[in-house]
Amino acid sequence: MKSLDLFPVETLIWYDGPQLLIAQDHQGGKYLCVSVDECPKYVKYFCVGISEQALALFQKDELDMHDAFKNPHLERRFYAEGFDEDGHLDCKPIKQEDIPDDWYVEPGVYLTTDATKEVKHL
Repeated sequence: MKSLDLFPVETLIWYDGPQLLIAQDHQGGKYLCVSVDECPKYVKYFCVGISEQALALFQKDELDMHDAFKNPHLERRFYAEGFDEDGHLDCKPIKQEDIPDDWYVEPGVYLTTDATKEVKHL
């Protein structure tokens, strides 16, 4: 898998910068990206491909953050070390076995943090 250029289309959580966002590739594919690490020069993001169906479930709190990232409907996983000068994420592929456990949110956390919803598996 080769690198991927993503551009943000919607910020879902903002705290001193984008923490959770929806990004899109040049073919219109959607990605869910979460900040996973900060250093003085950049914020590292973990991005996974997400179908329109899964994105709709996620935004309605019917798919939790853990499953959205750990078991993405589309098997595309990338990381980016901050935004480039054009505001895009220059993403590099990453294998599931190489993803640190602390990049995953605990199960039961939803976009609105309502942990009482039942998890929907795609």
